[in-house]
Amino acid sequence: MLQVEALCWCGARATHNARTVGGVMVVEGAQVVVGDVNQSPDEIGYEVLCRRHHRRRMTAATARAAALSPDVLPVEA
Repeated sequence: MLQVEALCWCGARATHNARTVGGVMVVEGAQVVVGDVNQSPDEIGYEVLCRRHHRRRMTAATARAAALSPDVLPVEA
């Protein structure tokens, strides 16, 4: 028997499931959503996350977006 350990996008052991819409974690609405076959594949999905990222609602897509955006530092006069 083959056993596979689920891993979060960060590499930690995944213990939670998250429903995503467009890569953003959804916490309201129906508990389970069955996707439409005519819908784009990145619209509704499920992602396994470690506890830390599930609590922070940080999916792989939101982590990539945060890494690509530059940090804005306050300007002192």
